[in-house]
Amino acid sequence: MCFSAEGSFVAGTGLLVAGAVAVRAVLPARPRWLPLALLPVGFAVQQLAEGAVWLALRGTDPAAVRVPALAFLFFSHGFWLFWVPFAVALIEPGRFRRGLFAACAALGLGLGALMYVSIFAEHGFSVQVVKHSVDYGVKLASDGIVPRDLVHGLYASVILVPLLGTSNARVRTFGVMVAASMTLALLVFMYAFASIWCFMAAVLSVYVVKIVSDDARTLPV
Repeated sequence: MCFSAEGSFVAGTGLLVAGAVAVRAVLPARPRWLPLALLPVGFAVQQLAEGAVWLALRGTDPAAVRVPALAFLFFSHGFWLFWVPFAVALIEPGRFRRGLFAACAALGLGLGALMYVSIFAEHGFSVQVVKHSVDYGVKLASDGIVPRDLVHGLYASVILVPLLGTSNARVRTFGVMVAASMTLALLVFMYAFASIWCFMAAVLSVYVVKIVSDDARTLPV
C-alpha cells in the first residue's frame, strides 16, 4: 500500500485470498477467464513488493531498495499494460473488439517493455517518501523526446479501451471504476501517482471476484 509496510502486507495478503477465490470460480471449466481472475493475485504481489520497499526505506542501505522497487515497477510500468487488455481480449466474443483489444495488448507489451528496460538499464528511478506515500521518481529514456503527456495518454488508452469497450457489462463497470480512480490519482495524488493509483486499482480488483463468482455458470465459456 502507499502509506506503510504493514498496510501493504495486509493488502497483499487479502488480495491473494481474493485471487484464490476468483481462480477457483473459473477453473477448470472456463480457462479463458483465468487471466482476469488472476488480477488480484498480480496486485497482491505488487503490494507485497511495495511493503518490501517500505522496509528497505527504513533501513540504512540505500541499495536494498532497488530490488523491491524494480519488482513494483515491473507491474506498474510493464506487466499491467499487457495483461489487462490481454485478459479482456480472451473473454470478448466479438471478433472486432477482440482484435482491437489484442492490438492494445500488443501495444502495451511494446510500450511496457520500452519503459521497463529504460528504468532497469538506466537506473531510471529514485525512491523517496512524499506526503506519506512512495514516489518512485521514474525517469524514461524518452524524456525530452516524447512528451510525458503522450506516454500517459497511451498508457491510459491501453488499459481503459478494453475495460470500457468490452461487451461484458460487469467488466465494463470495473473499467468505469478504474477510470475514476485513475482520474482521481492524476488530479489529487500526482506526487506519487504510480504508488497511489496502483493501490486504488488493487483494491478495485477485488470486484473481479464478484464478476466471476456471482454465478460462474452463466459466464461464457
